[in-house]
Amino acid sequence: HNFQGTITLRSALGNSLNVPAFKVAQAIGVPDIVRFARQLGFDTLTGSYGPAIAIGGVDLTQLDLTHGYSFLAAGGVMRGRPSFETGSDLPLEPISILRVADRSGRVLYDVGSQRREVRVAPAAETFLVNSILTDPNAQCLTFGCGGLAIPGHQVAVKTGTSEPYDPNGPDRGKIGETWAFGYTPDIVVSVWAGNADNAPLTNILSTTIAFRAMRDILLAYFDGKPSTPFQPPPDVIRAPVCFPSGSFSGGKRCSSIIVDWFVRSRLDNLLGFDNGGAGAPIGVRPDDADKPPKDTNRRGRGNGRGRD
Repeated sequence: HNFQGTITLRSALGNSLNVPAFKVAQAIGVPDIVRFARQLGFDTLTGSYGPAIAIGGVDLTQLDLTHGYSFLAAGGVMRGRPSFETGSDLPLEPISILRVADRSGRVLYDVGSQRREVRVAPAAETFLVNSILTDPNAQCLTFGCGGLAIPGHQVAVKTGTSEPYDPNGPDRGKIGETWAFGYTPDIVVSVWAGNADNAPLTNILSTTIAFRAMRDILLAYFDGKPSTPFQPPPDVIRAPVCFPSGSFSGGKRCSSIIVDWFVRSRLDNLLGFDNGGAGAPIGVRPDDADKPPKDTNRRGRGNGRGRD
């Protein structure tokens, strides 16, 4: 793993870099992460955790993770039915049974009247995440630019690997299991690839089996039909910012200017703070405003192997 220096959150998440994720977990606070995750249905999080929770340091089920990605696919909205269990932290449960009828055709249960939805995350922040995970230029360091693209579709993709903790033994540096998640507003697909007995994998990475299987499932699902793209909500806006300083008003540490998405209200606050005697806001050419956000850390084409 090569040190990349100062890096944007877009590049860090798109390239599945562990150190920035670890630092973000430290800054936010692990208890708040666990509390929010439990509200989303990750009820297996009952222990004591550290910042490694952000880089695969806990055991999670494929069903819980897939359910979690469905909230991103729905723009921060949880859809389902009320829980059968009393006292559950989960506002709604995933729907697995649509209808039950007896042999005479009498309907005993129909989920139609019980469908509910509740917002669990702001639409603006959810869109920022989706914007990153659909950005082929945010994948260059780890996967090669566009290395996680699904041909003909805008799909948000996240891969993952685990590594056995055996720093001095025969499993050092091996892969334990791999994951791949892909989603659009239409569908969420997840694939796990590993050994049921937890034996390490050999010559297999997240892009070897899991990603390819997920990609092929999505392509078969759409079958040549268009997918639904992610639409920016009204409270996000494109704006230029200085890299690497993060300043909105230029300055000495402004080696390049990038245009990216921001939450409008937070950008207003940042501009008010940043322009307190610091000069005028950075200008941007009209023809740059509609271009995709630039990945400021595109050094080379990446290894293309997909290990994260």
